Amino acid sequence: MLWLVVAGVQAAETRPLTFGLFPNLSPRTLATLYQPMRDFLEHELGRPVELATAVNFNAFTQRLLAREYDLVVAAPHLARLGQSEAGYRLLAHYEQPLQAYWVVPVKSNLQRLPDLAGKRVAVPDRMALVTMLGLSLLSRAGLEADRDYRLIEARSHNNAAVTVLNGEADVAVIGSVPLSQLAGEMRAQLRIIGQSQAIPSQYFAVSDRLSEPDCARIEQALFKFAASPAGQKFLHQFAMHGLVKAKPNELKGMDAYANQVRQMLSQSVAP
Repeated sequence: MLWLVVAGVQAAETRPLTFGLFPNLSPRTLATLYQPMRDFLEHELGRPVELATAVNFNAFTQRLLAREYDLVVAAPHLARLGQSEAGYRLLAHYEQPLQAYWVVPVKSNLQRLPDLAGKRVAVPDRMALVTMLGLSLLSRAGLEADRDYRLIEARSHNNAAVTVLNGEADVAVIGSVPLSQLAGEMRAQLRIIGQSQAIPSQYFAVSDRLSEPDCARIEQALFKFAASPAGQKFLHQFAMHGLVKAKPNELKGMDAYANQVRQMLSQSVAP
């Protein structure tokens, strides 16, 4: 497991709460973004909170299914997988919906998806939901990966954008929210040529290993953080608008994407 931040408050008699972060951004970026939430949770819960992520989506999902995370924030299809196969309970999701965007350098002559035949396409990861959404759009345009275009896995959304700007790929599929989180000068160098339908954003879920009182305290602390000045600043910086309480069965529409992840996991070995 890749540990991001060691808890600032240590209590020998209290087991640290492991907070798993979906690796859609680089570990450094995730640590910076989630530090205020970690600090708030640690204070409210009165126990150490440790941020952790994984080197890629495969490893993260394997660890999610192994119930290594007490609290986790994950893409909706992975949250659904954790719910259905590992007993995670959905708590909340970010208010801002997510879309898959196709982006190219502003000076690129690419204008529409059919133009991508024979091109290099950077994606965060094959297991990323925005990758699945983006590649399905290409499939509808008659283009298939490894046949009509070369697929490059960049490991994160911001890496996919950098790959395009460095000239290592012609186009990138990245999420609308990660795009808004890029530095202004980087966003100014990118142009959107396609987008998917909107889908639910990332979900917070807790392991069934935790007691009901612990789950309730974590849920309360999350919403208290969202309403605090630090939380409002975090949500604005993270471009997520707010937190919404989750309903137990609202991710059933993600089952088709969760099944794709199952198939990928069965064909690979996590690092």
